[in-house]
Amino acid sequence: TIFVATAFTPIGVQSGPICAHMSPYGSIGTQYDSMRSGRFCDPGETFWIERFEVSQISTKEFLVRQGLVPVTGINYAEAKEICEARGLRICRLQEWKLACLGRSGHKFGYGSAEERSYCNVKGKGIEPTGYRVKCKSGTRIYDMVGNAGEWVFDERVDRPVVAGRSYADDPGVSCYTTVYSSPGLRELDVGVRCCK
Repeated sequence: TIFVATAFTPIGVQSGPICAHMSPYGSIGTQYDSMRSGRFCDPGETFWIERFEVSQISTKEFLVRQGLVPVTGINYAEAKEICEARGLRICRLQEWKLACLGRSGHKFGYGSAEERSYCNVKGKGIEPTGYRVKCKSGTRIYDMVGNAGEWVFDERVDRPVVAGRSYADDPGVSCYTTVYSSPGLRELDVGVRCCK
């Protein structure tokens, strides 16, 4: 089960249908890709993921709410610290992808065909969370494609990666887009979304 956490209320979503769409061949109409192979979840597996990217409202205070500018320019250790200080953790890459793909396994979260105006890709800068209301997955999680890249942990290779990429990237960014960045790197377009 995936639980999508808002600032206050979790919403439960069954993960079974999402798992069913994850085959060694990816979603319908896509070519084989090793990042899509295998199952992203096991029946009965449960995790929580935040609906929006984490925003910073003061030096040591972080909040997840629509309409706030996401915190960016943080390295992996800082992203991890932000999550842990709130009783959460960095999302695993497989969890993040599962939440991004939604129940239907859509490559872009909102659908299987790219709609360039839906998400903040090739934009002018970071936008407030949830600003582009069509940039959400089937599980109603916003801004997973574009806006700010998000630190996650890839257990398969035992290292941090940046998922979803950002406003600075070219069109084509999808739920499968990941970049293996240096964990100490602070990029102005990379932030975090936490899991539990």
